[in-house]
Amino acid sequence: MLVKKIIFKILPIEENEDGIIVQKGIEDILNEYRTKGYCDKIYNGCTDREIIEKKLYVTEYQGQEFRGYIEECYYQERKTYKVFIKDFRDDCFHIGYVPFNRVSEIEEWINNNELDLKGNIFILGGNAKYCNQTDNEIKTENKPYGFEVELRFYDNKETIKHSEKNNSPFFNKKYIILGVALLILIIIALFSIFKKAKFEVANFTIESETTDFTYTENSTSYTGTGLIITQEKKGTYLVALKIILKSGGDEDSEKEYYTTVMVNNGKGEFGTYEYGDEDKITKPEYEFEILGYVKF
Repeated sequence: MLVKKIIFKILPIEENEDGIIVQKGIEDILNEYRTKGYCDKIYNGCTDREIIEKKLYVTEYQGQEFRGYIEECYYQERKTYKVFIKDFRDDCFHIGYVPFNRVSEIEEWINNNELDLKGNIFILGGNAKYCNQTDNEIKTENKPYGFEVELRFYDNKETIKHSEKNNSPFFNKKYIILGVALLILIIIALFSIFKKAKFEVANFTIESETTDFTYTENSTSYTGTGLIITQEKKGTYLVALKIILKSGGDEDSEKEYYTTVMVNNGKGEFGTYEYGDEDKITKPEYEFEILGYVKF
């Protein structure tokens, strides 16, 4: 069962420790994937006609998932994680680092030995086709590659182990206990209908940082942090949060997405992250919607 999803964008480094320019290295990796037939939906499967009719902006590898890997390290004398993309031969290629403001959140989940971690990397930028609102012809552009990382944490523990002999006294006793447990859960659920915990978003702030690159355009990132708070100080809650980008960001920014936030002792921290070329990205403004919660 999926219990946590963490999504963030990373600033690609110019050159990794192997002396390879990352923009050139990632281009070679993507070309090999494409040559081997892995990338079967170039430009998100859209035809030129669809791009014109729907006024779309699609990149060459949009929607394609690539395997990734992260490894704890220190960068600029601060703890973080190296981010790698795996090539077609399953070798790891270093592309960047986890943003410092996401390290504590990732560390909290990655150190839970009861959870399995799976991750993918999505390619941003590169060759793109688009059609704006006034033109009826395909236009193209090429932007430096960027990366969005998705980490998923799964709880794969079995909750009930079946007895080998269904007609044994132990088996019958187990079902009696299970029935009592279900009855208690129903009572708790009915009680919670009349007494619900209330959650709200508070103390949300955004900071910006511009990075100068030698071989590519300068990039700006906007890092947001906020709290989900509740008056219920006792207990731990997993809260489902919908994040809506009302304005700002750039053309690659997701307009809305979902995340879960662990709220303990009345508060839980969440983050947002937007990244793009310095002259094409603006400060984002968000709207937050709490969809529901589960109490542990």
